[in-house]
Amino acid sequence: MRYFQMTTVVLLISCALVTSAAFADVTRDQAQDIVLNQALTGEMGSVDIYQSYNPVDATGVKVGIGYAAPFFPQSWAFLVDHTWFADWEHPCRYIFVDVDSGNYEIIAHTQPPRFWDHFEQIELAARPDPIEISPPESDEDRDLRTREPDPHLYAMLINGGRYGPDNREIRFWNHLSVVYCALTQQYGYLPENIFVHSTDGTALHNYGSLDLDGDGVDDIDYASWQSHPDYHDIEDTFDDLANELGSDDQLFVFITNHGDFDSDVQQSFAKLWVPDGNDDPNYLLYAQELADMVEPINCAQITFFLSPCNSGGFIPLLAGDHLKG
Repeated sequence: MRYFQMTTVVLLISCALVTSAAFADVTRDQAQDIVLNQALTGEMGSVDIYQSYNPVDATGVKVGIGYAAPFFPQSWAFLVDHTWFADWEHPCRYIFVDVDSGNYEIIAHTQPPRFWDHFEQIELAARPDPIEISPPESDEDRDLRTREPDPHLYAMLINGGRYGPDNREIRFWNHLSVVYCALTQQYGYLPENIFVHSTDGTALHNYGSLDLDGDGVDDIDYASWQSHPDYHDIEDTFDDLANELGSDDQLFVFITNHGDFDSDVQQSFAKLWVPDGNDDPNYLLYAQELADMVEPINCAQITFFLSPCNSGGFIPLLAGDHLKG
């Protein structure tokens, strides 16, 4: 079952659009002044603020799924991130300043712009002073492995990636690398029992490397498509595991990327690989869909490590005794 809808909440100040000083054609600088000195009075220093380089039309700003759309036919767009220290998705606001009148509209949202290069950061929240951390001394000869290789241990690692080559976020690749290395170098997982789906499966969108542990061997196997007629996708790998795993085996499932909560269907979802301009629901993995994929797997234990925002919404559908047989 596929879920399409997202909900956007529109806040109208005093039940109407806010009217600022009248302008014939509001310039970019004038729009910035309206936002900083009227719409966000008293918030400077506590929020990150981004402004569009050019006015947007009534379709608004392309976000992860859908649009943040104003009432105005032409307006300057602003993103106000008051949870700048958190990963996306999280609460934010879009402010649109009408090019003709200088009126502005505030829209509450949870998703960032799809194309960050359309925006300039104009204000930065005060950051805490960095803490210098010295790595502990290590013995290069010390064997970090805590378990011997175990053929009964299997893992499925999924990195959705971030939209396209102009907006990749390398930390998700780093997440994969850290987890992969920990599993193989410390916890006894055999490389042939680890199945890795990351972005579109190519080196181009994996920061030039499919090698997660630096040994010169590619570790990323497939793209992170949920279902694709022409490629080995996530459903295919779970089907393979259902056929291969037995009651003595254990499966570890790791998912990294952004996530959100769909209020229309009351479910959390993780974002998979999303090509530029494509909102196909196959690029979202809802909690129920993941639960349906793992349900046929008959093994001793399945452990889930889910890092996307709103991952807690997966717990009710994944927790409990699902062992078959």
